[in-house]
Amino acid sequence: MPVFFGLGPDNPVTWSNFYRRGGFKTLVGVSTPYFLIISGLIFLGARLNPRDSSRIYGAWNAGLMALQFVFVVIIGAGRVAGTIRGDIASGMQESLRMMPLAGRHVIAGYLASSAALLSGFFATNFVLGLIVNALAQMPAQRWLMANFLLFAFALFVWTLSAFLALVIRNAAAVLVMVSIVGLFGNELLFRLIPGLAVLCGPMVGRMFEYRSARAELGAPVVLSLAAQFLIGAVFFAAAVRKYRRPDAMALGGWLSLALLLAVVGVSLLAMLRPELFQPRFMYGPFDQNSPVAFCGSMIVALLVALVPLSNLARLRVTWMKSRRDEPQLRAGAPSLAVSGLIVTGVLGLMILALPIQTGPEASGRFRPEVLRAVCLLAALLGFSLSISFVAAWFYRSVESAKVILIIWIACYCVAPLVLGIVGMEMSDQDEASLGVAGAFSPVGMVIEASQDTKPAVMAPGAVFHLLAPLLPAALYLRVGRRAANARVTAGVS
Repeated sequence: MPVFFGLGPDNPVTWSNFYRRGGFKTLVGVSTPYFLIISGLIFLGARLNPRDSSRIYGAWNAGLMALQFVFVVIIGAGRVAGTIRGDIASGMQESLRMMPLAGRHVIAGYLASSAALLSGFFATNFVLGLIVNALAQMPAQRWLMANFLLFAFALFVWTLSAFLALVIRNAAAVLVMVSIVGLFGNELLFRLIPGLAVLCGPMVGRMFEYRSARAELGAPVVLSLAAQFLIGAVFFAAAVRKYRRPDAMALGGWLSLALLLAVVGVSLLAMLRPELFQPRFMYGPFDQNSPVAFCGSMIVALLVALVPLSNLARLRVTWMKSRRDEPQLRAGAPSLAVSGLIVTGVLGLMILALPIQTGPEASGRFRPEVLRAVCLLAALLGFSLSISFVAAWFYRSVESAKVILIIWIACYCVAPLVLGIVGMEMSDQDEASLGVAGAFSPVGMVIEASQDTKPAVMAPGAVFHLLAPLLPAALYLRVGRRAANARVTAGVS
């Protein structure tokens, strides 16, 4: 059996994929010309400009790190997704499930096979980087630390790629599209979703700055590595579960809740301590009281919250159906109301990063932050409970609730927000507010709560959010009573 978590020499997934693509012969045959070409270009550049050789070596050091990033992160993630999708299409995974091989060893084998296939390029860049780093009169510690951070980040991206490949058919295309968006809109993304900066350990560690003499393993880098490990562990466990049972939910109920908690924690860390995680290429500093960052992070958290809410509702409905035949069967999820309250509590932690007013209007007996926080908490409660009951209502009849959830989100979250935007554009007031109609949307309430909006504008929306779950709850209970009456009628007949 594999000697260490599926990474030993006996893992059949690793070596079958490695030798199927040529093994060591192909690896040496491709990496050797690559080594000769890159080293020749470096030597030629230094010979043509002998007076600026130190600067040229430093520039090549940054270039080699960029090549390392392309091979290890981008191409490596594509290799992981392509290998898994190929095994699914060919039926290889069905054969693997028949072997006495643990699921975690299989997923680790897919990751290790991608590392083995790219090890020639990685080793070539690593050796050339050490040589160029020494010729540029820079300490080797810098290059070693940069590669360590890059490889840790690559493992995180590969794990995410493995999860997506098991869940989405076109996972490689999704990764390429996300990479392109991140490349051309990176600063905007970091300002809109600052939690991404926490996960980008290479950016925090100054690995792309060849003028920096050191790459320190400080507190920001350690926190970034911890965040990558935490979220990566969730996706790894989800990939293992999806591999073992392709028909089951990948994240499940409690695992998806752990993912939501990790996302909220990372977002809070980025918003409460923005000076620690600001990427070095950004011109202006992160603002701790930025409404844009709060709204972006809150919307991402709401999107992630859809997963635990729908999964817990499905588990609850499945348990209610199964206990007819097995009365002693334990519940796999709490009641719908409790699930909504739990998710609301996790989302409510984001209120700790709510932008604070600093003007004279912020003083008084009732601070505006408290009123805004109460209204925002009401919106989060209405969102969580309504999604939970809507999903459960549909799961009573069908296996998938995606369509009804999209319709409910469009009616509950998008439509009032659009009305608020239209009203704001047609209004002659100087204040940028979505008004009462916009506050009827949870997203609109997030936007209003992050600004200096008057409580009178948000109060009607808060009451509406508290009443919104009553409709899906009534529909859910009505379907339950109808099913119970049908069973009674069938039993009598």
